Amino acid sequence: MAVDELPVVCFGDNCLDFYVTPIDRMLVGGSVLNVAVALSRRGLPAAYLGAVGADHAGRAVLAVLAAQRVDASHVRVDTESATAETEIALGPGGERRFLRERYTIHEVYAPAEEEWAFIARASHVHASRLPRHLVRLLTLGKDGISISYDFSAQELPTRLDGLELAFVPSELLPSGADPEASARELVERGATCAVVTLGAEGSLAATASGSAAAEAVPLASVLDTCGAGDAYIAAFIATYLTGKPLEVCLRRGAEAGAEACAILGAFPQDPVSELALR
Repeated sequence: MAVDELPVVCFGDNCLDFYVTPIDRMLVGGSVLNVAVALSRRGLPAAYLGAVGADHAGRAVLAVLAAQRVDASHVRVDTESATAETEIALGPGGERRFLRERYTIHEVYAPAEEEWAFIARASHVHASRLPRHLVRLLTLGKDGISISYDFSAQELPTRLDGLELAFVPSELLPSGADPEASARELVERGATCAVVTLGAEGSLAATASGSAAAEAVPLASVLDTCGAGDAYIAAFIATYLTGKPLEVCLRRGAEAGAEACAILGAFPQDPVSELALR
């Protein structure tokens, strides 16, 4: 990354994904790390900020970030906690199911002031799974930093002031709620743009100026749905930051999500050797 390039900083979780039998594969993942990698693969200067353990899994995470040209200079190596991990089973149609998660390292992680200063210098900040730090992120947004947040792993707050992009899965909406009306309500609650993902039914987005929708991309077959939402988010962000219309952002997101379903894991990578973790 050139010195004068302001990165998109992705702030949040990473993990090692253990695919159980019959897959028997270990890959690096985590929703925010996946977005950072996807942005880098799209040619954007990207940085990842979070924590890994001082263990083989943590070294595997750092190695993948380096291989994917993501700036990991502000990753915290925690000597007290193990790198996060998830256990994943794939069902019919490649539908992923999380069997177990160990995310203690992210629950106790708190950025130092130097790391907050790094976040504040970003061209854009994307985050998720950080309920303890959301208020400070929104404060940065109110101060002019462009912020996006993926709410797939936590409840929506009452107010979203300071948020440029709110990504919300339809499962978080009240039962029977109209997705478009819900997206407009999220804008009324402070988000500049609210994106509601609807799975096989596509996605939609709303701003104060209007709304748009896009259908999901048809798939002949699905290998693994894990990471498809993260690929969608990265493509939407990358397109949105260039000033493209909502329709284009939604379509690029849908295309990227479909592409991610055709591979194992969220992005192309070599599997983490079991021997390397012993």
